[in-house]
Amino acid sequence: MLDTVERVKGMYKVEETKKGIKVFGVKDLNPKHLFECGQCFRWNLNSRGHYIGVAGGRYAEIVYSDGVLEIIGTTKEDFYTFWFDYFDLGRDYSRIKEELSEKDEYMRQAVQFGSGIRILRQEPFETLISFIISANNNIPRIKKCIENLCRNYGDRIQDDVYAFPKPQNLANVCENELSDCIKAGYRCNYIVEASRLFIEQPFSKEKFQETDIEKARRFMREYKGVGPKVADCILLFTGSFYNAFPVDVWVGKVMTNLYKVSTQKEIDGFVQEYFGALAGFAQQYLFYAIREGFLTVQTT
Repeated sequence: MLDTVERVKGMYKVEETKKGIKVFGVKDLNPKHLFECGQCFRWNLNSRGHYIGVAGGRYAEIVYSDGVLEIIGTTKEDFYTFWFDYFDLGRDYSRIKEELSEKDEYMRQAVQFGSGIRILRQEPFETLISFIISANNNIPRIKKCIENLCRNYGDRIQDDVYAFPKPQNLANVCENELSDCIKAGYRCNYIVEASRLFIEQPFSKEKFQETDIEKARRFMREYKGVGPKVADCILLFTGSFYNAFPVDVWVGKVMTNLYKVSTQKEIDGFVQEYFGALAGFAQQYLFYAIREGFLTVQTT
């Protein structure tokens, strides 16, 4: 923790308030971009126009204006030990956006549109289960499934707010019971099986430090319900591999029509050469821009 504290003190001024904390000097962050770019599912707008949600078993309300990030409901210590890494505040996104914008006009427009995106460093088990639920699903339904999962199997944090369930809480659940609770259909079997496997062979960013992305992808594919896209989502959104490049229908359209590559092998080869270590960041800007209707492509 001391190392993290010293790094943060060198980058940001952090003040405690009656409600939580304020972090001064935060650039390249827009809560709407951050929480609506498809990387997370437990953040929602409240009546004040602020995003409220749960991450790492912590409930918070996020406000951002003119370089000041306010996290209501937390402490300085939690900022140093959790939120700093969660929001990836140690990374220079201005440099990333500048480098990607020089690639081509499509990328420049996408970066400009989603300029406040940061890739959240999310908890591995929650990311695994959330993206298993996300497969062939829409975001409102994904969010509802996950909230029902947390309400029925997660620990209560406060009032009607619940943490994401521990793997032990889901490993022995009856699939029919789970289906009745969250209405996730065939994915319920995947959730139970994935929870059991995670207990036996958990993964983390640290676990993957000694391997490469291809080996990590093969490892993730051992989980039932994890295909190529979901595997890359998990590797990217846990901060394990920033060159992971999830390809869904939206991104597939971009790659086929703008960059002229279509198969998974062609796309992977292209993005690793063209975007390199920044492939995951490029994916998020492109995905957000096309899904929000800002970047249009001619469908075939």
